[in-house]
Amino acid sequence: MVTVLRRSLTVAALGMLVGFGGLSGLGVTTPDAPLDPLVALDPGEARLMAEHQCSATGFGDGMVPSQAILRQEDGTTELVSFDRGWASFTGDAPGTLVAVCLGAR
Repeated sequence: MVTVLRRSLTVAALGMLVGFGGLSGLGVTTPDAPLDPLVALDPGEARLMAEHQCSATGFGDGMVPSQAILRQEDGTTELVSFDRGWASFTGDAPGTLVAVCLGAR
């Protein structure tokens, strides 16, 4: 039951990430529009994304992320669990979700 719930939440989160990505491509903005991580990546974030197989727009069916990259208010970036990234995405924890990751290569 927990696995099914987690997968459902993962699919919902990735759908939202893809949806936000599509909106930014159309030039639609909202007051709380998420940061476009593809434009604002610093070298450390780009390295983390490459090393941990990350995506700012989610993954295809059957690919479940296990980690996330968060940007804190002070500008630091950290690799965290997917659950911690989800909490940040939903506003239950501080930080800005930059990407979701499959894990180290």
